[in-house]
Amino acid sequence: MDKEIVEAYCKSTASDLKLAEELFKAGKYYYVSVIFSQQAAEKICKAYLACKGVKNIKTHDLSGILTRFIDEKEIINALQFLNAHVTKVRHPFRLEHRLIFPPEAYSRTEAKFALERARVVYDSIFEKIETER
Repeated sequence: MDKEIVEAYCKSTASDLKLAEELFKAGKYYYVSVIFSQQAAEKICKAYLACKGVKNIKTHDLSGILTRFIDEKEIINALQFLNAHVTKVRHPFRLEHRLIFPPEAYSRTEAKFALERARVVYDSIFEKIETER
């Protein structure tokens, strides 16, 4: 286990999760809150995978890799939900002939759900990391 990389990911995750929460509470930029929620979940999973000796992961979708080490459906489902928003939240997209821009793509309810999913992933995976250290 590369303790230094695990620690770096954990610190970065805590920062991303805090930013997601602050943006959500501010009631603005819900789409950016979703970005940081997804980032936090991804980074804590990369920290856990580093604990398991898996390095240099180049994908955002970690649910498939994680299933080799955990079988908790709630975590996998939360990651899959968040991963579905990686591109949508960053780039304009078409929805039935209408061009949607990221700032108008997410409501408070959707951002709250993303933040809750990120918290589920963070809490569970961080606990696993703590037992590995």
